[in-house]
Amino acid sequence: MKTLLLILFPAMLCAQTDTLNVEHHYTNGQLSLRSVGIRGQELHIVFNQAGEEIVRQQDHRSSYSINTTFKFHSNGGVSQMKTHNNPGASMYWYDHIRHFSET
Repeated sequence: MKTLLLILFPAMLCAQTDTLNVEHHYTNGQLSLRSVGIRGQELHIVFNQAGEEIVRQQDHRSSYSINTTFKFHSNGGVSQMKTHNNPGASMYWYDHIRHFSET
């Protein structure tokens, strides 16, 4: 049994340290969305076409949940950011939707 535990432990360690590093770009090459973090705690940063940061959203999945989904304009910019919030692992979900222009 000790050998089995030694084999499983590194696999469990790797599964807990999965990292996220995703970028979406405008058609002109500028960055429109960067998502970074580790599984269960992601940070999403939305940029305008000038490269300025306009919104930050932190996701969290633990005893409560905050999850964010995105939709995009045809020019690559974020068109909608929908944040789902489940406070205190309750049976209720709350949605917050932000809309962004194409510029």
